[in-house]
Amino acid sequence: MTSGSLFDPITVGSLTLRNRVMRSATAERLTERETGAPRPALGALYERLARGGVGVIVTGHAYVQPGGRAHDEMTSLADDAVIGPWRATIAAAQALGARVMVQINHAGSNCDQAATPDPVSPSGVATSDRARPR
Repeated sequence: MTSGSLFDPITVGSLTLRNRVMRSATAERLTERETGAPRPALGALYERLARGGVGVIVTGHAYVQPGGRAHDEMTSLADDAVIGPWRATIAAAQALGARVMVQINHAGSNCDQAATPDPVSPSGVATSDRARPR
């Protein structure tokens, strides 16, 4: 059995990837501050990555619950209102053959108090100068 090359397609479970090149998650900070919806610039970034040959794009961290929003430029998956903007954001990358995965995150005690004045964490212990979570 051969392992193939970095640029060969690979099947993982039932998912086929065009190659083994993966862009890891970063905090892009390309969101609407009020809603957490991705801005068009984020879609343009993912499209450029896909055009460049990236097989899998892992998005920057996205909060799934408002009490876990790390900062005001973090993308949201906490509300159905962001589904449309997310679909538009990843459409071009998917059309070019890239797979897109979302990194979900709950910042807990590491939330910026300006973005999340009432953070939630399992321990209730504050991190450095952050707000004390409940």
